[in-house]
Amino acid sequence: MLGALPCIMGDLCRLYVLAEKFQDTAAKDATVDALHQAIKNFFVVRWDRSLIPGSVCTVSINCLYGGTPKRSPLRRLIMDMYAVYCDQK
Repeated sequence: MLGALPCIMGDLCRLYVLAEKFQDTAAKDATVDALHQAIKNFFVVRWDRSLIPGSVCTVSINCLYGGTPKRSPLRRLIMDMYAVYCDQK
């Protein structure tokens, strides 16, 4: 399970970028829901909140930020996720 979140995140980020290019709102909404659920399920199984920075690889985030507009809902989700799940050390 430890390696599952980065793989899922990368696939879903690439899917969201593709949906953004096609301006497919339904696909973008479904992708955001799937990302949120994957993250939520991951933390039900693995409660170590400090794990998330290493779990969301920078390649996925770079792909997301490079392929979406500045006000993208998925960008906000990623920022919110970091705010909620990252330990402030």
